[in-house]
Amino acid sequence: MCYSIPIDQGELLRIIDEFRREAAPKAAKILTKDIICKYSGGFYSNENIPAARSINALFGRLLMDHHEELGIRQLRVAVSIQDCNGNHTTCSEWEILPRSND
Repeated sequence: MCYSIPIDQGELLRIIDEFRREAAPKAAKILTKDIICKYSGGFYSNENIPAARSINALFGRLLMDHHEELGIRQLRVAVSIQDCNGNHTTCSEWEILPRSND
């Protein structure tokens, strides 16, 4: 069985472009957590949920699967962070690449 989550690709591209503009002219480095927070209004770890069913992990897989069209590159995996409730978890760090027309 394949799991998926509905994502508004236009909204996701808008959020990534916002991070890109805020960092210009430097390259933006962000965490999956940052993208999820902007997209859904918060980032909360999924305690005792296998990665195959974790919304956060599925979101991260979506970023990896579509990194070229989103204009991002994964820099690091398993970066130690805290969610919005202070729970410890991990996520990836990404570089937002400049657009070819920037």
